[in-house]
Amino acid sequence: MKIILLSGGSGKRLWPTSNKTRPKQFLKVLKGEFNENKNISSFERIYYQLRKANLESSTVIATNINQLNILKDQLNDIIPTVIEPETRDTFGAVALSVLYMLENDSVTSEEPICIFPVDILVDHSFIECIKNICEKKRNSSISLIGVNPTSPSEKYGYILPLKNELLNNEDGQVKLYVEKPTKLQAQTLIENGALWNSGVSIFTSEIIITWLKNLNLPLTYNELLTKYNEIPNISFDYQVLAQTEQIFYTKYSGKWKDLGTWDSITQELNQNIIGKGTIQNSENTHLFNELEIPIIVQGIQNAVVSASINGILVCSKDEAYLIKDAVDLYGDDCNDLFVEKNWGWYKILDHSINSAGQHILTKKLHIKENNNISYQFHEHRDETWTIIDGKGILVIDNQIFDAVVGKTFHIPSGSKHSIKALTSLEIIEIQSGSQTRETDIIRISNDWEEIISLSLVQKLNLKV
Repeated sequence: MKIILLSGGSGKRLWPTSNKTRPKQFLKVLKGEFNENKNISSFERIYYQLRKANLESSTVIATNINQLNILKDQLNDIIPTVIEPETRDTFGAVALSVLYMLENDSVTSEEPICIFPVDILVDHSFIECIKNICEKKRNSSISLIGVNPTSPSEKYGYILPLKNELLNNEDGQVKLYVEKPTKLQAQTLIENGALWNSGVSIFTSEIIITWLKNLNLPLTYNELLTKYNEIPNISFDYQVLAQTEQIFYTKYSGKWKDLGTWDSITQELNQNIIGKGTIQNSENTHLFNELEIPIIVQGIQNAVVSASINGILVCSKDEAYLIKDAVDLYGDDCNDLFVEKNWGWYKILDHSINSAGQHILTKKLHIKENNNISYQFHEHRDETWTIIDGKGILVIDNQIFDAVVGKTFHIPSGSKHSIKALTSLEIIEIQSGSQTRETDIIRISNDWEEIISLSLVQKLNLKV
């Protein structure tokens, strides 16, 4: 069997703590799988479980470029990663991953492929259930894992078994699959014995190849990459499951929980307050505060309060599933002001336009000890760096400088530059120019030894 770990999403359901560069699966709020004193993310937990089951070598991770840095930071092992050139929902991510596996000889046409979401909470028996299904996989069909519904929720797919399967209700053929029905439809489905779709689908590559042919899309990995914008922006569940007749299911009765909303994730926490603040005379209420100012929660019930540099949320847990729609109303106003990178993080402190019409963007950068940013330059902006904490080595146009507290460096547009933190390093960065977009970065190298060697070679050439 092969596994596709789906690690995408925009992080809107757990806004503002979660965002497109740090979506919900990367939030370190769960008890450690092997160390209860250390919080881990749901992504880390799922991966630890796959590794414990000796399945890490059978796994490919599907993600997007916005999440690549934090994924590498949380994942110490080297796992094949398929990066979407743009976000096209889960059907595109699955199709690209299947073609990648076919072309890298990591899957045969008859071998079961399992889609595994990274924002669910399960125990080891769930993975054993997947293994058992793969061992008896029916060719040219799709297998799902169903769980008992606890409410007529509108956010899940529903698996309705054939009537003669209801007596057994452990596995069998699916009569009807309905993706995200209305509450009334969901209630009717539950009354007729329907199960929730756990998010795991098991199939062979033939299923995806057939769909790509039907949609007149390329059948090779590189070609699909170049024509990725032609893929329907639709989920695998809507594109494939909702339109497939031959589907089988297995009922799972062990631990399973979707961690996609504040309501579900707070049920797994062992503390009500994360960050600076207090909760008084309140029941079933949680506070998440990433700001440096205190937040006092007084006399409210069944709520979540979350504050970050991106915004503030005060929400009843019963309506937590509606947050995504509210965030969508604000569009770019909900952009990410705090971004984690593999070398550290940065947060945006201010943005304005001066009297000359230039964009002025102020950032605070934190670079972890022994890490460096890429050797890069910008075409449309100058930068001024002021070191406010720690020590580092700075390279500007092949010249090497000591970066210590109090030093300020001006970096004109077009100047190549990089910095390595000898200790934990913090910098105030002021950008000024016609634009201050993250896309205005031309990277030359990420390897510090190569960056330094380029500078030394340049020095020798100048002396000669």
